[in-house]
Amino acid sequence: MNIYHIIIVKIKRKESPVETFAQSAFVMALLICVGWLFIKTTKLNEKHSLNSKILRWTGYGLIVMTIFLVVYGVLQNFAAESHSYGH
Repeated sequence: MNIYHIIIVKIKRKESPVETFAQSAFVMALLICVGWLFIKTTKLNEKHSLNSKILRWTGYGLIVMTIFLVVYGVLQNFAAESHSYGH
């Protein structure tokens, strides 16, 4: 068994919805935690330099984009349920 066989088997394998949800939840939690970390570390620093402001706004952006990602995923799920497969 070579590496190409293993890769093709992994590609052909269908993931269950629970695995997909768990992977998505992990990525979203990671993005929110990194954004929160950027915000907290710059607020603890008390220096109002340009670098700290950029890092703080990067943290806000990460959190907002993650929220939009969740909303978009939920809306996409509702749109897929409302259409029939023969459509």
